[in-house]
Amino acid sequence: MHPDVTGVRVLSGFTIELDFADGSHATLDMEPWIRGRSGMFEPLQDPACFALVTVDPEAGTLVWPNELDLDPDVLYEVAHGWIPIPQPGVEIRLLSSNRRPALTELGLVELAVDLPEHGLEAGDIGTVVHLPPDGATAEVEFVRADGETVAVLTLEKAQFRPFDGPSILHARPVRA
Repeated sequence: MHPDVTGVRVLSGFTIELDFADGSHATLDMEPWIRGRSGMFEPLQDPACFALVTVDPEAGTLVWPNELDLDPDVLYEVAHGWIPIPQPGVEIRLLSSNRRPALTELGLVELAVDLPEHGLEAGDIGTVVHLPPDGATAEVEFVRADGETVAVLTLEKAQFRPFDGPSILHARPVRA
């Protein structure tokens, strides 16, 4: 599980600013989440109704008067760039951590950027060895198949994403 949503402010139209329990903040354009959708999302297409959003302190997520709420893990992962923002015409993934591993110590992550100074490439898989309380970084170890450590790095969250279990691991030679 990721940190709960602790605050929300409507900046304009469907753009909101979120505060999370770990002290991080994010600005999200929610229009792709609601525009053209039916059911409980339909009333929220009116900006006045959308602006009635609040935080449910027990659930730690956004809620509207029609009792629509959003998974706080999905909000956190979108806010931190780990999963894409839902686009119009595409089904919204309402579940997140229940279908993919949450970021945890000893969990796997995929490197999102090349780090040539360490011999690492985007797509390399590492193990989270420490999650500092700031929530903005993670200490990740990258090892060779023979168990030798290639690097232990403190990475910003934008440099990696939680490993998606249905993915296939890929091996590549490591330059000495």
